[in-house]
Amino acid sequence: CGDVEHIIEALRRQRPDVTYVQMECVNDDPEFLKMAAAWADPQIEALLSEQALSVNPQLATVQAASHHHHHHHDHHHHDRHHHHHHH
Repeated sequence: CGDVEHIIEALRRQRPDVTYVQMECVNDDPEFLKMAAAWADPQIEALLSEQALSVNPQLATVQAASHHHHHHHDHHHHDRHHHHHHH
């Protein structure tokens, strides 16, 4: 699940004090992934834009753009994450 992984990686760079390992450990569980994606995506997105805006307003634009148009690097399990694309 490259989508979540690159988001977690971004979060990890911004919040080195917080560990997101437990999410990576269950990356191969499809049911949990669907559940996690359902509640985590909006929160992660909000957190990312919050963090990015407070640090670097330009970064927020990049984050948003890459998140909403991520099919070019979302090379596996890509159908799993598209249910929240309601725009």
